[in-house]
Amino acid sequence: MGRYRIPGTAVRLLITRVVHPRGGQQLHVYVEPARGELRDADGNPLLPFVATDTLPADHLATSCRDGLLVVTTATAVEPAGVRVAWRIRQTSYRIDGDRVARSKTRLLAASLPTRDLAARHRDLVRDAVMTGCAPSGAEAAQ
Repeated sequence: MGRYRIPGTAVRLLITRVVHPRGGQQLHVYVEPARGELRDADGNPLLPFVATDTLPADHLATSCRDGLLVVTTATAVEPAGVRVAWRIRQTSYRIDGDRVARSKTRLLAASLPTRDLAARHRDLVRDAVMTGCAPSGAEAAQ
């Protein structure tokens, strides 16, 4: 996937993607140089698995903002009397070496209609990775 820096920090990240053959993908975030994969407080990979073998498929977008790694997810929900809608959550993480501290989690939408998803959260529909982050290494030369 690529190497990135979080602007305003000395943090350098390597992002890889593992595709599950039955549908889905897992992005892994590693701190460079070779400090290992970043994990949440429960020991899970920092970025969640995104299932693509169900319809509608979940969405994930990552970005850098204010010296933080920002993770936004869209998960399909089906509230009573409504067609598929989306729960949008955004969590910011401060990274220091190989330590991760959750800065803030916000619920951006509890039940956003599908018709509004693309207009309000284009990055999620595109499953954008590392928007606003600075390319590092070979990517910076391109």
